[in-house]
Amino acid sequence: MKKYIRYVFGVAILVFILNKFYLRPWILSHYVSDLLTMFTLSVPNLIEEIIGTLILTGILFQLRHYFKDKLGAFEDIHTST
Repeated sequence: MKKYIRYVFGVAILVFILNKFYLRPWILSHYVSDLLTMFTLSVPNLIEEIIGTLILTGILFQLRHYFKDKLGAFEDIHTST
């Protein structure tokens, strides 16, 4: 796994934990702008999308590598009309 992907996972998990246990309870107990409240409540979905996309991409690359002999090599050629 690439080093920067590990950093993305680590930062995403850290932001998720800080948001869940510190920032979200504080924002919900105090009156703050609706935009900040909406952003704080949406952070878990954003992090899930980032991590989910990375995991799904990794799984697909592993399947591509595993089935390379059975399906043949994939060509990365794109032609435009």
